[in-house]
Amino acid sequence: MSGQNAIWVESGASLTVQSAATVHAQADITNEGTVDGEGSISAAQFVSNGGSTVDPGASPGCISLAGDFTSSGTIKIELADGTACTNFDQIQVTGNVSLANQALIEISFIGGTAPTASTFTIITATGTIIGNPMITWPAGYTGTFSIVGGNQGQISFSLLPVELSEFEAQLMDNGSVQLEWQTQSETNNRGFDIEHGTNGLHWSKIGFVAGRGHSLTNNQYTFRHANPAQGTNYYRLRQIDFNGKSEYSNLVRVEIETDNRGFHLYPNPITDNVILSLDSDFTGEATFLLFDGTGKLVKEQMLSLDGNPFQTSIGLMELPAGLYLAQVHAGPEYWQERIVVKRP
Repeated sequence: MSGQNAIWVESGASLTVQSAATVHAQADITNEGTVDGEGSISAAQFVSNGGSTVDPGASPGCISLAGDFTSSGTIKIELADGTACTNFDQIQVTGNVSLANQALIEISFIGGTAPTASTFTIITATGTIIGNPMITWPAGYTGTFSIVGGNQGQISFSLLPVELSEFEAQLMDNGSVQLEWQTQSETNNRGFDIEHGTNGLHWSKIGFVAGRGHSLTNNQYTFRHANPAQGTNYYRLRQIDFNGKSEYSNLVRVEIETDNRGFHLYPNPITDNVILSLDSDFTGEATFLLFDGTGKLVKEQMLSLDGNPFQTSIGLMELPAGLYLAQVHAGPEYWQERIVVKRP
């Protein structure tokens, strides 16, 4: 629809500019539908409102705007290796460009294959470009929009690193813990160290699962922990790249009912020393750990077990009054009990 000073492309409508064709307007062109093509539009101001789409080119190509360009809508850009207008889309503006924060640049790869080049100039202006639009990328890729020299809008992209979408732990009927996780994409992924702990502070590696290297598809992984500890079990993944770089996942937790038979701490409440009594057939080094109410480790003491009933006194005189969690780790066995320290 046209008026004396404007051409409106209504919502749901489309204006296609053919190659080498030119659309003239005395003043503004306001777009609420779709403008596509590879010709030129001449107007004092081209406004692409929210909900509208500007789709330059004919897979691919360029569209020229002789005047200022303001967008809070969607700009669709197709990319392939080569030159602008021939191999990838570009918007060429004779004037200034203003891209609202809610404006969206929607990137796609021609033929579904990522270009070798990773940086493309998708908007040029004879004036200045301002704005920080949002960008959507093909699955498995991420990137940025930047303004170079004040008048070139460039996008740069790269493969996503390992994108972990799920990580869960489940107690099985036989007492083991099944870990399951899923990646949506992987880049340079050598694999995953599986780490286990009982307090969220101290960790040990209990296994390794090889990754898929480079992948843009969903991948499922599992690992079985045959001998979890009684009480709280924490798990995390350490994802490792081929170059040695690594990062950790979030923590997952499984609670296993604690069997404290044969384990006792007394007196409770405690003022000076606590007596630890343990009846276990474990032989070797065990560890006594004590955590305060914030989860901070405040005491650690090694114990030497010989498979017979064990008893020792542990000094707690230096600790302030409060509630503490005491744990003993002996090989695959694990006990814990809350104690209270009292002060006069």
